[in-house]
Amino acid sequence: TKEPVGARNESSLLGSGVTFDTDELISDLTIEGKSSSEVRIFAIMKFEAPTTNATADVTFKLFAGSDLIDQYTKTLTNPCTGFLNNDCVWVSHQININVGAGGSLIESGDRIKIGIQGSASCESSQNPITSSCDVTLAYGTEVGSTYSRMEFRANALNGSKVKVHEVGDGWSETEVTDWSPTHRSDKREMQFTVDIRDAFGREDIKSVSLILYTPNEASTVFQKQFDPETNELRLDNDGLVGTHIFTYESGILHGKYPLTLAIEDVQ
Repeated sequence: TKEPVGARNESSLLGSGVTFDTDELISDLTIEGKSSSEVRIFAIMKFEAPTTNATADVTFKLFAGSDLIDQYTKTLTNPCTGFLNNDCVWVSHQININVGAGGSLIESGDRIKIGIQGSASCESSQNPITSSCDVTLAYGTEVGSTYSRMEFRANALNGSKVKVHEVGDGWSETEVTDWSPTHRSDKREMQFTVDIRDAFGREDIKSVSLILYTPNEASTVFQKQFDPETNELRLDNDGLVGTHIFTYESGILHGKYPLTLAIEDVQ
């Protein structure tokens, strides 16, 4: 969920290959293709072989937990050759994985997982003294102006909610959405409670704002920004929970006041 920084890692894809996965999701998440029904994987790879006619097959598998969503095999040709293969260059390859027109659901508690495994025609005939036979993946930071990654569309904040109560009420108590413009002051106190859920974890949440608009949405009645770095938001059952008390003015204009919960994550 963040563009990588730090040292570059390189792993061979031959043999057992490599696996990348998220932490366990704390809420359901539907991933959809960035374009059409396909998510895109960009893999920066280097193919080394003793001869130019060698080929390699690299299979990319996308899982929802232990369930396979889809897989695709990329065939590599034109390997770099030569003594110790010092002339090898890194190449970015795009792999499209089909998640269906409606996307694929990863349930709470599962992980998004990518498995990458390769095989090469030169594996049985390589001479480790004069040349090598390998397919290597670079990841963890930029290589040139790009980096290995997967791109998809999803709403990781879909489980977030805001409720309106009288002051002192708990989350599960009945919401109050009708308020009298002429009530006495202690009856004009509104309690807004937010429960912020990011499927990837609370570390991905950058800012949380609560905005109440006038009936015609021409201006705001109030805009409250919660600071995740302070105790305004506290950890509760893997989510961030906080309250805001607002007292509206006596004689406030009658009407429907739109309420928005705005959350910014690392993206």
